[in-house]
Amino acid sequence: MDRVKINPEKCNKETHSGNDYLDQKFGKTGTSTREEFSAKALSFIMEN
Repeated sequence: MDRVKINPEKCNKETHSGNDYLDQKFGKTGTSTREEFSAKALSFIMEN
């Protein structure tokens, strides 16, 4: 069986981090909407 060949250039263009998703949904780190989300997320985690 042949090994799968990974093209690093293609991976860099097509992969996204969780931080990229949060940036789109709640704004960049340091913005008021992102800070509000982070506070709510931390509160949720600490309650459970």
